[in-house]
Amino acid sequence: IVFADGQPLTMILDDGGDLNAIVHEKYHRYLSGNRGISEETTTVVHALYKLLMVGKLMVPAIYVNDSVTKSKVDNLYGCRESVVDGIKRATD
Repeated sequence: IVFADGQPLTMILDDGGDLNAIVHEKYHRYLSGNRGISEETTTVVHALYKLLMVGKLMVPAIYVNDSVTKSKVDNLYGCRESVVDGIKRATD
């Protein structure tokens, strides 16, 4: 959970909450220099919100799916490209 030079994490970019959970449960000391965490899944965001409500969320968190760039760019172009790719793979 630290870099090769011994420096702790400065930010956690997670999708599924595994690293967020491990750091909050077992490795609190690595959150001291952490600027925040991001999460993409709704389920984990709800869990982070619960931690916030009981005062146990140790760093700021952002829900990636609520960002403007996610909804305007990734969902539009990412989904469009995924559909085309899926059709190509299924019919090739």
